[in-house]
Order: sequence, then structure tokens, then C-alpha cells
Amino acid sequence: MSANLLVVCTANIARSPLAEALFEVHARARGLDGQVGIVSAGTRARVGDAAAPPSVEIAATWGVDLRRHRSQPVSDELLERSDLVLTMTEEHRDVLSGRGARVAQRCFTVRELHRLLEDVEVAGVHVPAGAHVLVSQYVTHRDPRWFPEPERFDPWRWHRRPERELPRGAYVPFGGGNRRCLGEHFALLEARIILLAIAHHVRLAPLDPRHPVPVAQPRATYRPRGRVPMRVTWRTS
Repeated sequence: MSANLLVVCTANIARSPLAEALFEVHARARGLDGQVGIVSAGTRARVGDAAAPPSVEIAATWGVDLRRHRSQPVSDELLERSDLVLTMTEEHRDVLSGRGARVAQRCFTVRELHRLLEDVEVAGVHVPAGAHVLVSQYVTHRDPRWFPEPERFDPWRWHRRPERELPRGAYVPFGGGNRRCLGEHFALLEARIILLAIAHHVRLAPLDPRHPVPVAQPRATYRPRGRVPMRVTWRTS
């Protein structure tokens, strides 16, 4: 059973053809000829442009002839049949990830792939190649360096939009990078509309004043543990 690899840059005449050639060399050296299909394309490529001369010269030293290479744009068909999509930059990756969740799940930069295949050290912690790393929002969003008194229920802490000043990755309610939730803006808009519509007509108060704050249940989607019983009264003014 063969696997299909798609390598992507911008114009598909320099970086991605050269990367395609390099992957071919490595596949051949590991006896994977015929088992891995490797093609390249560009996010803004035209159809039929030849590879850049410097790329042709470099590939020739590896025993790969790029003189017959012709550029092509990234198509839905290419993405659909690719098991892995490797991009030269984060910008390329983000552009392709915008084409849907199925693409985003198998789209990485070459640098990210390098980290997946080799041991790395992150913040002093050794992470072996192939390891699964879980980022816990529950823990991250309770870091006292960025969230003073993190266990205190204080909705007003967001009134001044402090998330705009936080370092990247400190606040990720919708994930981050090419795994960022596509429904982020819709969810925020929907929540505001629903809250405004409800608050316009009724008042909500905890049914049990002794336990006004729900108990948190940290899961993939953050939610309260069990029901949140409320007392609803109509507004008279």
C-alpha cells in the first residue's frame, strides 16, 4: 500500500520542487521506491512554469532531474489524495488549513515534521520522537503569571480585553495555529446574541446561594460538572 506526500510552497518552481527531489532521494535510499508517491504544488502557482535553474542544479547533484518539472497550483484533488501535506512556511500551512478540517489534520510545516521525527527539548523537558504531547487549557489558563487569582470567579477580568497583551499560547480558548477552531468568531458572536436576548427579558440567579459558582469539569471542551440550576425571574423594568 503506497502513501502520498504533497510538498507545497508558493510558486512551485524553487523550494517545493527541490524538497520533492530531496524526499525522492531519501525514499530511494530507504528502499521505498514505488511505496511513496511524492508531488509538489504551489499556493499561487501558475500552470506549466519550469523549475528555477538553481533548484535544477542542486537536484542534479542528488541524481534527480528537475528539467522536466512543471509547476501546478494546489488543487482540491491533490489535497484529497494526499496522506501528508508538507509546507515550506506557516503561512502556506495556514492557507491550506483554511480549506477544511480534513486538510488541517494532515498539514504540517517541514520544521514541524522535523520535530515529530527527532527528539526535542521543550522548556527543559525531553520529548522523544513520536511522542503525543497534550496541552491542557485547564492548567494553562490558571497560570498565575498571566491570570491573577486564577481560581477566583471574576468575569470582569475580561472587560479590558487582557488577552490582547498575553504572550502567544497563554490563552487558547479555541486552540491555536492550524488547529485553531474554524467556528471561533461565530461562537463568540452567537454567545453575545444569546446572552443579550436572555438578559433583556429575565434575570438569572443561582438556585443555591451557597454554591454560586459551578464546579469545573476540565475536558477537551471546557464545561461545568453536572447541571447548573438557576432561578429565572422576569424583568419588570
